[in-house]
Amino acid sequence: MIIINADDFGCDAEVNDAVLQCFRDGLCSSTTLMANMPAFEEACDLVHQEKLGNHVGLHLVLRDGFPLTEPLKKVPAFCDSTGRLSVLRVRPVLSLSGEEKRALAGEIRAQISRCRRLGVPLTHVDSHYHMHTNFTIASVLVDVMREQGLSHLRISRNCGPGIPKAKSLYKGAFNRWLGWKKVAATRYFGSITDFLYLTERNSHAISQNDAIEIAIHPMLNEGSEVVDRDTQCGVVEAVKKIAEYRQAVSFAGYRYG
Repeated sequence: MIIINADDFGCDAEVNDAVLQCFRDGLCSSTTLMANMPAFEEACDLVHQEKLGNHVGLHLVLRDGFPLTEPLKKVPAFCDSTGRLSVLRVRPVLSLSGEEKRALAGEIRAQISRCRRLGVPLTHVDSHYHMHTNFTIASVLVDVMREQGLSHLRISRNCGPGIPKAKSLYKGAFNRWLGWKKVAATRYFGSITDFLYLTERNSHAISQNDAIEIAIHPMLNEGSEVVDRDTQCGVVEAVKKIAEYRQAVSFAGYRYG
């Protein structure tokens, strides 16, 4: 099973246009919403207009923009002196006090709630800049997800080139922990280029029974073609290659593990 998720829905009007184009052209099977960004409400309107409710999750934002809750603005681990989200820009989040955990949990709930208030039920969770792959943050997030009835959380990138051994060990431990917590969304996660690298080197690297999530960050170039912002890869041709392996699906009604 393959899920192609378009990240950053709601970031701005241009990203919204690109994500919508991906759905219309069959280039993605799900997307994740940024509840604190300027084009969030427009994105929710598009979800309803295009009947995409079963294809949308939460793109938890803990870096960029401002939090939805006042308590988190006062936590230096997450926000700067202006109250702007800046996690990991100030210092690594290695531990949190009880009060800081409660502030983080409140912000996560607020971002989930804002999506649901606008009629988007949410099918899964990932995060901006992969902030949720920090164990300290993930431990709070997983508890809130369970409380909120959400069971699919993106694992840490574990395929493709360029993963140092130390990071690979951390990622492996983190992903096993998600599996133990029964919230691991898939067995593999990476970018378009990660997936193509893996399959081109070994066409049997991923079996038909393996679940994989591929993240794209769609944008429209000057020719109105959809490209991936991070890899500059042409999404149309890449998805054609991915489709040779299997059809992309959404998280709705899906259970892994």
